[in-house]
Amino acid sequence: MKTFFVGSPRALQEHKKELHKIYQTIGSLGHENVYHLVIESDPKTFYQKSENQISLHFSKTLKALHAADIILIESSIHSLSMGYLIRMG
Repeated sequence: MKTFFVGSPRALQEHKKELHKIYQTIGSLGHENVYHLVIESDPKTFYQKSENQISLHFSKTLKALHAADIILIESSIHSLSMGYLIRMG
């Protein structure tokens, strides 16, 4: 099953270990993670992206979101972008 798992880049600042564990568990259960951008990003530089980088990130995110069979969003930390992804899913 294709899964889309995401958490806010802010969540990575405080809970990187936990988010990586969830991400790895999804893969170990035999599911394909179709979204890697936030897990692979550095939270400090994520918010310093240029307008073009943000546009590209947005496009890749929506493409992965729509390719997934199931969407998992870690939303314990307030994030407008996580709410937006829930709406788009």
